[in-house]
Amino acid sequence: MYQDIIYNSNGSCSRNKTTRLPNTSSDICIYEIPFFQMTGASKIDCTEVTSGSTNVYPLTGQTEIVLDFTFTANTKSLTGDTELNFEIYKYNKDLNVFTQPSVYQSRTYIWNEFSGTSAFTTSIPVSNLKIDGDYLVKGYYNYNICTETLSLLGEKRSTAQFKSGDNYSLYKKDRDFHFVVFTAAETPFLNPARPISPELNAFTISSFIVNEEQIEYNIQTASSDYLVSLNGLTLSKNLDYSISSNTLTTVLKLSATTVPGDIITYAFLNS
Repeated sequence: MYQDIIYNSNGSCSRNKTTRLPNTSSDICIYEIPFFQMTGASKIDCTEVTSGSTNVYPLTGQTEIVLDFTFTANTKSLTGDTELNFEIYKYNKDLNVFTQPSVYQSRTYIWNEFSGTSAFTTSIPVSNLKIDGDYLVKGYYNYNICTETLSLLGEKRSTAQFKSGDNYSLYKKDRDFHFVVFTAAETPFLNPARPISPELNAFTISSFIVNEEQIEYNIQTASSDYLVSLNGLTLSKNLDYSISSNTLTTVLKLSATTVPGDIITYAFLNS
C-alpha cells in the first residue's frame, strides 16, 4: 500500500515528488495488576502441610471459611470504581490440576468500599466447596481502560478473560493462594459388650483395647485355631503372632510391640 503516489506510471503525476514524513502515534494502556496477601490461605507448599497449618481446615461443624485480603503492591491501579472479584477452583486429583469451572464466585467488591484500610474480610460457605479437597483462590479486576478514546467512552476491561497458570493449570505463585478443607475423622466410642454364653460350635469373637506397650496378652482358651487381627488387619500365624497354652492360660504373643489405643481382635470356634 502507499500513502502518496511519487512515481509517474501513466503521465498524470509528477515524478520524484517530494513528500513530508508522516507522523503517527499510538495510545497504549498498560494495567499493572494489584497484588494482595491473604490470611486463611497461603502459597502452595509441597514440603510439609499438617492439620495445624494455617491454610488447613479440618471441619468439625464449621459452616464457613474466613479469608482476609490485604493489598500490598500496585495499589495505584486501584481507582475509585475498580471492581474486584475472586473465584475458588477445586483440585482434581485424577488430572493433577485445578479445574474449571470454579466452585465459588464472590460478590463484586469496589475499591472505594475498603480503600481506607486496603483490606477486607469475607466468608466462604463450606457448602459451596464440595469438600474434601485442595482449593485455589484467584482474584480478578474490572478496571477503567486508560486510553484517551475508550476512557472518554467509560469502557472497562476485566482480567478475568485471562485464566491461566504456571503450575497445576491455573496456579500462579506470585498472585494466587491455596487452602485445604476436609471433614475431620470421627473418634469411635467402644463400650464393653454384654457377655453372651457361647453355643456349641459357635463362632466367638473378642476384642480389647491395648493400654500399655507389650507383646503378650492372655486370651480365652479354645480347642480350635484362632484368627487374630490388629486394628482390623488380619495377622499371619507364626509370622505376626504365636499362641501358647497350658492347663490354666492361653497366651497370644505378637512379633512387635503394640501402642496404647491399638485394638486386638481374636476369633475362634467354641466347642
